[in-house]
Amino acid sequence: MRVLFLTTEVFQQQCQILPHVEELVISMEHVRYCKIESYKNATIGVIRIPETVGKRKKNFIFGCYLTEHDIIFLEEENELYQCWNGMYEHLEEVENPFQYLLMMLEELVATDIYSLQKIEKKMNGFEEVLLKNRELPFFEFFTKYRKCLSELHFYYEHLIFSFFLCTKI
Repeated sequence: MRVLFLTTEVFQQQCQILPHVEELVISMEHVRYCKIESYKNATIGVIRIPETVGKRKKNFIFGCYLTEHDIIFLEEENELYQCWNGMYEHLEEVENPFQYLLMMLEELVATDIYSLQKIEKKMNGFEEVLLKNRELPFFEFFTKYRKCLSELHFYYEHLIFSFFLCTKI
């Protein structure tokens, strides 16, 4: 199995003979959610991780192109590659690219737990303060976190569906 990390531009130049390259490149330009599409000879996907997760200051977006024996990741930053370096030793345990993608997504989700716990702790602390002083900016605080949690809910729903598709391929 071969694992490659390329920028979108390099992928488009070096892999133009592969089927469905244009679909993936176009999907990378307008990412609103996670999606995976399966074709006869390849599977393409785009993952968007909201900025509200982890230490990210902006949305983290990457694409993937999977064949029976290869997986190509498209990213403009090195965040995914750094994650891969930590998982390199487990590469021999993986039987196909789909299992590897699942491992990579699992690793990314595992890092979200700490951020979600921090959000919960802030909300619990503010609830306690509100119970003591009802004149604080309740609406602004909870609207901010409701928006954040709503985006995370949407992200995890699409990620679960992507996991499901990978296990069925």
